[in-house]
Amino acid sequence: MFRRFALIGSCCLLAAIVAVAVAAEDTALRDLRVRWEAATKAIQDMTIEQEMKSGQAGQDMTMQIKLQRKGVKFRSESQIQGTTTVTISDGTDYWMVTPAGPQKLPMAPQQPDPTNWQNLPENAHIAGRETVGDRACHIVEFEAPHGTTTRMWVDQESPTPVKVESKTSPGITTTILFSDFRKVYQDYEMPFKCEMSINTKTNSVRGVLDVLQATITTKSIKVNSGLDDKLFDAKAAGPAAVPTMPTAPKQN
Repeated sequence: MFRRFALIGSCCLLAAIVAVAVAAEDTALRDLRVRWEAATKAIQDMTIEQEMKSGQAGQDMTMQIKLQRKGVKFRSESQIQGTTTVTISDGTDYWMVTPAGPQKLPMAPQQPDPTNWQNLPENAHIAGRETVGDRACHIVEFEAPHGTTTRMWVDQESPTPVKVESKTSPGITTTILFSDFRKVYQDYEMPFKCEMSINTKTNSVRGVLDVLQATITTKSIKVNSGLDDKLFDAKAAGPAAVPTMPTAPKQN
């Protein structure tokens, strides 16, 4: 009888400890959200210009990227080898601007923006703590509707992401490491460099194969420049320009 009561008491104590731990983790996540909202409250719009260099097996490519955000609206322009790709979100739907006109995308981009806490799924939770570089971080874990499991290392003192790791399918992991943090508006800081790698586990002999590496360098960030709402209207964007191929020189 005593053992039974002792066992019940131990279980109750363990349940109480777990409940306190869960409450503490919920408080930590809520605190991070509050910090992010406070830091970005005065930011009405933002324009980010970046350069991405990527490649594999010596085949390097350079892409120019322009990101614009106004509230929940978003616009992305990327240019590579003379071809520009434009993606627009009006806050509800996502569109891709093509030579045939704007085409509505069937779903939102798969990877949530780690710098926008409004996009985190409701199942986000604190999964642990770890130090990345010289920053003590909370590990925020969540699963997107399409099944991607993401772990995000966030500075405990700010809502700044330091590292993101996403598993899209068994054996495939995307890792993004942020660095060169700078304040862009009051105390709100953002990374000006990120290194991305996509690794796939091939077999027990070859181990992990690095299939892609990319480095994104932020060239400039402008805050509250008064972006026009038409930038986020896919219909106003019209059809995309058809890229022209270079003309071959005439043979004499």
